[in-house]
Amino acid sequence: MAIRDQAELLRAISLDVTAQRRIQQAELERDEAKQEADKTFERAAGKYRDRIEELHLQIEDFCRDHCDEIFPDGKKSAILGEGTVQFRKTPEKLLTTSGAEPNLDSVIEAIEDQATTARGNCREQLLACVQIKKVLKNVEVRKLPEDILKAMGLRLEASEVFVLKPNAER
Repeated sequence: MAIRDQAELLRAISLDVTAQRRIQQAELERDEAKQEADKTFERAAGKYRDRIEELHLQIEDFCRDHCDEIFPDGKKSAILGEGTVQFRKTPEKLLTTSGAEPNLDSVIEAIEDQATTARGNCREQLLACVQIKKVLKNVEVRKLPEDILKAMGLRLEASEVFVLKPNAER
């Protein structure tokens, strides 16, 4: 049904704004209820987390001490009662020769230095370790003069959108 006059327009806006305010209130109530539920969950779960951590350490210690019995034939996992215990390798982590975490800029610089003297496949392997990512900064592009944009075959265009939002409650 189309709006025929300003009186109907004002009624429609009033209905829309009322509905938006009710949605906002419902979202607020939902968020408050979720926060309360999260607090309740954290209190309940917190009681178990410390115990779980303690048990995990004891189970791991026992499995390491009795590795041959629990993991025969060099296996890395075993089903024991209600659970499965496993030893898995983590992905390798890059460290300095002294065991510290390296500075990323230093690593990239070292790779690039090695690549300048390396030959063939070794050089390609080194260069494949560094990726330079270019990002278009739209905020900066919008600052460019129109003639420069035009020379690059570009232009800026804004579109109009309709917005209806509630005014502050009286």
